[in-house]
Amino acid sequence: MTNDPEWLINFKKYQEGDATAKEHHAIGGGRGFGVGAGRGNPNRIQTAEQVWEWFVKYREHIESNPIKEQLVFSAREGIRKTSIDKMRAMTWQGFARFMGVTFDTVMKWKQSREDLKEVLAAIKDEMFDQKFTGAAAGVLNHSIIARELGLTDKKEIAGANAGPVSFTIEPVKSGTFLPPTEAKEGLHPSATDDPGSEEG
Repeated sequence: MTNDPEWLINFKKYQEGDATAKEHHAIGGGRGFGVGAGRGNPNRIQTAEQVWEWFVKYREHIESNPIKEQLVFSAREGIRKTSIDKMRAMTWQGFARFMGVTFDTVMKWKQSREDLKEVLAAIKDEMFDQKFTGAAAGVLNHSIIARELGLTDKKEIAGANAGPVSFTIEPVKSGTFLPPTEAKEGLHPSATDDPGSEEG
């Protein structure tokens, strides 16, 4: 027997694809579904189970309401219009609005509600996974998502043995470039294979 809270048990079942876990998360038999149901009363959310139930409904809402991108194109029949579904990213702001509380309220919960820390961490992981997967697949804008997830793309250039690369820029000496006619024939007559024999 496990001592995990009910929301965590259902979360694990949901991850394993248990259909009854999805049914379990219908909030009040479907009551309150939608954005901002019961808005403005953060005290009505008392338990981690309630927060998780709201998150499951939010995730389902996001998946069933993709962003519609309108496309206009020219065809033989004339101008055609269509729309394609695009993935909608989950956000803390959107989740807070969906629950009917402010983003600041959720951030305060993260800091001060010990009983909600574990469920909020699980939700954070779910949001990260959804955004990272969407960006990696090219469905979400990778630059925006990388910034939001705190990911950076750093490129460091190093020389041999990982030391810093240094270089000096010097003015070009006259006669260094080949005239177009001589470039076709090969090396300039004044050029040598010995890099140390420069004419001063």
